[in-house]
Amino acid sequence: MTDSNKAIADQTVIHGTLRTEDLVEAFTDEYERLGGRPSNVELFRSHLLLEEGESREDELHYDLEDLYELLSDLAPEGTSFGAHEGDGSDFGFWTYEEEA
Repeated sequence: MTDSNKAIADQTVIHGTLRTEDLVEAFTDEYERLGGRPSNVELFRSHLLLEEGESREDELHYDLEDLYELLSDLAPEGTSFGAHEGDGSDFGFWTYEEEA
């Protein structure tokens, strides 16, 4: 069972890279830390071990999309998961202000 209360608002998950494999690894670690489904974690990690090539890149791209969605679903109330507004290579759970 997942516990989005473990997600830490306004703290970086990964910074300074936009390499797909780096993002997948960091997002997978965060997803696991938050209690994500072990079979998903195992699948994401297995794709990181694939040999370099087009199929690896395709799998990692799909994993990145899936992890982004999974982490967004785990974002605590009042936060969203994604790149920081001021730094596109700083990913985490960021507090947002409600629009009036």
